[in-house]
Amino acid sequence: MNKQDIAILFDLDGVVFDTEHFYSEFWSEEGRKYRPDVEHLEMKIKGHGLNDIFAEFFPEKEVQQLIREDIKLMEKRMTFPYIAGVEEFIKSIHREKIKICLVTSSKDDKMARVFRQRPEILEYFPLRVTADDIKHSKPSPDCYLKGAELCNIAPVHCIVFEDSLAGIESATTAKMNVIALSTTYPVSDLQGKAKMIIEDFTKITIDDILKNFVF
Repeated sequence: MNKQDIAILFDLDGVVFDTEHFYSEFWSEEGRKYRPDVEHLEMKIKGHGLNDIFAEFFPEKEVQQLIREDIKLMEKRMTFPYIAGVEEFIKSIHREKIKICLVTSSKDDKMARVFRQRPEILEYFPLRVTADDIKHSKPSPDCYLKGAELCNIAPVHCIVFEDSLAGIESATTAKMNVIALSTTYPVSDLQGKAKMIIEDFTKITIDDILKNFVF
């Protein structure tokens, strides 16, 4: 199979940007304030969309509004440092003329802030799926199926980079080939859930990855 007959899909936080610690600290604090009965809330919600988090953990409308206000303040202060090696890896995908798509649980308002700070993301990912493009968030496969559709590539010919368990489940349910990054969960939690596990993008190439998959 030619490289042009596959697509590579990227989650955003914890895969492209080293931002998961912002969310871990945020949800840990929100958990202490509003759900002290839930241990390690910040780990339970990883990769899930905000509506799903609210439905499961914060059903009260008043609390939801307070959390939305806290999120806006937190995200205004966020910076977006890259995961090591990811920029060069993305550029190598473009050089090989492989289709590429960003698939994120972030909403469009957050993405507007990303584009202001990192305008090159628009060039790196001309195809994008956000939380506002789908009805059901991760771990539903909807977002990754939408990404495959945008790329016009069958899901079984897609490679997905993910860091969260919900995201890995989403891509796996979509029948895609998953590579996990150990940026959010320890390797022990990821073993058996993905075809490869990597720390970052500094020691891999496109050819290295393709050798591990049979399409």
